[in-house]
Amino acid sequence: MSAQIDPAALRKQLASALRRRDPADRAVYAEVVVADAAVAHRDVLQERDVVAAALHVHHDWPIGRIERALNVGAKNREPLRQALADNPNPPKVAEPAAKLDQLVSLARELHQLRQDATTAAAREWEAAEAAELPALEGLPEDPEQRAAFVVDRLRHVRGELARVAKMRNQAAAGMAAHRGWPISSAARIAGTSGSRLTDPDYMVPAEDSPTLRDEFLRLSRHGRKFAAEIAALEAEQQRIVRQLPAPVRENALTEVPLAKLRRDAAKVAKIADPDDRKAKAEELAKDLYDLRRNVIRERTEAAGSLHVHEGRPLAQLVDVITPGSRNQGQLRTQITRLGAVPPKVVDAEQVLEERSATARALTELMNEVRALRG
Repeated sequence: MSAQIDPAALRKQLASALRRRDPADRAVYAEVVVADAAVAHRDVLQERDVVAAALHVHHDWPIGRIERALNVGAKNREPLRQALADNPNPPKVAEPAAKLDQLVSLARELHQLRQDATTAAAREWEAAEAAELPALEGLPEDPEQRAAFVVDRLRHVRGELARVAKMRNQAAAGMAAHRGWPISSAARIAGTSGSRLTDPDYMVPAEDSPTLRDEFLRLSRHGRKFAAEIAALEAEQQRIVRQLPAPVRENALTEVPLAKLRRDAAKVAKIADPDDRKAKAEELAKDLYDLRRNVIRERTEAAGSLHVHEGRPLAQLVDVITPGSRNQGQLRTQITRLGAVPPKVVDAEQVLEERSATARALTELMNEVRALRG
């Protein structure tokens, strides 16, 4: 196993990665070295433990001598002893003491290589974040036409990113499942979180194939290209908005008599006849749905005003709407549907907080009423 591991080749792979022109590419391919070095390091440690077990069982080396040979610290003594216990009948190894020294040296070299690649990748990710946004081509000169074009292009590119991201994340999960890559490395290359790659309700890893690695890297590069274009389009949208007059929404907010609606729900719950209760519950649920739809529209207008006209980050707005949530895609789509220049909302921050709380209350009540239908 260790005979097939070549640290010098991995060093050359890292040097080649750091010669790429684009900092994001340099970061991605440095992360590939991190992942490959991690797999190689794990394999070497497994082989080392087998050789150590052979010395312990076949050559009567005491555990203390093995620990000294491996220079094992206090925190790694228990894992080593567990590994020896897991190998009660190891195969015999030719010249095991020399083999153990070789594996210890190789493991140390791979560990240092992984650290160097991790440091290089972090440096290149910082450079990528500081890089200029890509130039946008083919934009109309007229500001209103330009704004409409940007909205349409954003809608298209976001759709493309969603399509690519799904396949990319499946490939990332496949690299972890089939090739042993660390989840952290696969997630950084993909530009997603490790929890998404390991969530069984969300993720089905791609099947293994000879082209899985290349396909994963191709999809990751496409995803970053789309993400960069989205960032450039959003920046252009912000710039255009400052040039165009925006309508101001001053209409009164939809009245939502929550106390009365709760009393109505309580009355429905007391209806004895099942068919009558079901009919009344369906009628009330429809009214609640219509109210909630209007409240969500007003909530979106407030969020759009804060995001587009005041530059508030979507993550901050999403946390107001659904505390703890990090899913920004739905809110982004809703804001995009408001048009090229969303209306400004008077007291938008207060409106967002109030409409968000009202929408949550309506959702909760609507679920209770729907349960009354039986």
